[in-house]
Amino acid sequence: MSRAAFSIKLFAAYLFLSGAVFVIAPNLLLSLFGISSAEGWVRIVGLLVFNIGAYGWVAARNEYKAFFVASVWMRVEVWLVLTVLAVLGLIPPVIALFGVADLIGGVWTHYCLRSDARVLKRFPTLAPAPAGATPMGAGRMSSIAHLEEV
Repeated sequence: MSRAAFSIKLFAAYLFLSGAVFVIAPNLLLSLFGISSAEGWVRIVGLLVFNIGAYGWVAARNEYKAFFVASVWMRVEVWLVLTVLAVLGLIPPVIALFGVADLIGGVWTHYCLRSDARVLKRFPTLAPAPAGATPMGAGRMSSIAHLEEV
């Protein structure tokens, strides 16, 4: 697993955990920030956060570099937008802390991508295998194709 994939996997785990808490018991997490909400939209946001974590997890397992790069930009955007909203007084400033977690994760993934690129430049044989690849070229698709021939 590449360093970038590992960073995405850890960020996905953070999203799974925070998303699940927002769905199951949103005030448990919000109360840590001095906020409470009985509104259903918080649970919907939790579901979306959890699902984004699932996308990240799948991308990390499959070494989907395009997702890694896009996630860096999107996580910086989350930090930027939450910071601007807090400065404008449109959200409680403490909510911007979630953006800080995104920023730190995005910067970490950025440096992991750079590190992975340096390693691959020196050792090209360390490139990850394509998603679903198995030794000797036998994969699920070839097994399915074989069953259809029967």
